[in-house]
Amino acid sequence: MHIQEQVNIQPFVTLAVPAVAKFYCEIHSQQDLLEALRWAQAKGERVVVLGGGSNVLPDEFINALVLHIKLLGKEVLQNTDAQAEVQFGAGEVWHELVMWALSNGFYGVENLALIPGTVGAAPIQNIGAYGVELERCFKCLTAINRDTLQEKIFTKAECDFGYRDSVFKKIAKDKYIITQVTLVFNKTISAALDYPALLSTVEQLWRHSRGPFKPELITPLDVANAVIYLRQSKLPDPQQLPNVGSFFKNPVVANAKVEELKQRWPDIVVFNVDENTKKIPAGWLIDKLGWKGKEVNGVTVHKQQALVLTNPNKLSTACVLATASAIQASVLQHSGIALEIEPQCIG
Repeated sequence: MHIQEQVNIQPFVTLAVPAVAKFYCEIHSQQDLLEALRWAQAKGERVVVLGGGSNVLPDEFINALVLHIKLLGKEVLQNTDAQAEVQFGAGEVWHELVMWALSNGFYGVENLALIPGTVGAAPIQNIGAYGVELERCFKCLTAINRDTLQEKIFTKAECDFGYRDSVFKKIAKDKYIITQVTLVFNKTISAALDYPALLSTVEQLWRHSRGPFKPELITPLDVANAVIYLRQSKLPDPQQLPNVGSFFKNPVVANAKVEELKQRWPDIVVFNVDENTKKIPAGWLIDKLGWKGKEVNGVTVHKQQALVLTNPNKLSTACVLATASAIQASVLQHSGIALEIEPQCIG
């Protein structure tokens, strides 16, 4: 364990906002983690956890000990004809997990390909894309209590997953540090193609490389390749154009609200959640109100995906949030919907 002072963490944050940590430590083992937590307790310092830096909005000065989780490793705990159970270190890169699983014939997370970030952050957000969420293949996770330093295993039920939500954003927020995540994969080939855009992309790529489309032969790898194609065509690479991916959550509203909005926008796009509610793409609302491609105080709404705010000038979190607030106010005024931001503020 090596604790450093006054460390610039801007390179570790995909939005590239200026940020300096009062103290900083890379965590490569559970021993590192326990020693760092004991050090923070002895010094009376707060602890802030950093993973892939792809879903955070740090203050310019973080008055805390920033723990950069680098816990690696994967272990196949069970492997039958039907399923495989695998435990991953929290510092593993999520997309690399997806591709590793596919290469081993383990299926269920292909719709989540190319989502940025680490494995340890995935349950906090219950990451999801193209009709699939992490909870579908989640079994349990291991975490360390920040105060007692005791290890606890959280089952799926205890994680209390919701849309981009979990217990770690509610009553367990800032109380635990995730060290390992266990997933259960299917070994039978199936494809989740509920999103029309995904199915049409699978077909497009198929025809381009293999000729006549045969939907009965679609594989999970075909799905992953289509997801990668879609994400790369719509979402900017943070290395080239700083961003955190989707900046706003897609609002879930009552059916009555959808009917109200249809009076103004007959072409409104919605997805069924259950018999009483529907999900509206936040990007559609933002685009409809003319924000796509706009620059506000140096922060830009991406020209291809209105859900993404980019920070080409590497401005502060405060500047990014000011732009986000202007968008939220506009959407609220014209639709009555209060958009929530996805990334977490840390400071």
